[in-house]
Amino acid sequence: MEVRSKIYIKSGRHGRSEIVRGERPEPLPQRARPTRKAELMAFAIVFDDWLAKGEAEDYSHISRITGISRFRVSKIMNLMQLPPSEQSELLFSEI
Repeated sequence: MEVRSKIYIKSGRHGRSEIVRGERPEPLPQRARPTRKAELMAFAIVFDDWLAKGEAEDYSHISRITGISRFRVSKIMNLMQLPPSEQSELLFSEI
C-alpha cells in the first residue's frame, strides 16, 4: 500500500517544527518599513506637539516621559530646524 500526500514543515513556537499536511500557504507580502531617520522625524513632530500643547514642559521633561536621554531628545528636536521640504522627505522615506 502506498500513500501519497503533500506535506510541509511549519515553524512553531519556541523553535519547534511541525509537519503539516496540505499545500504550503502563500507567504505574506513584505511591508515597507520606515527608515530610522523617518522614525526620528516622527518623534520630533510628536515632541514638538507635546511642547506646544503644554503636555511637556521642556526637553528634560520629554526625557523623563520617554526614557530617552536629554542629549538624544535635543538631537531629535534639531530635526525640526530643517526646511519643511527636507522634513517631508525624511518623514516619508522607506527602506
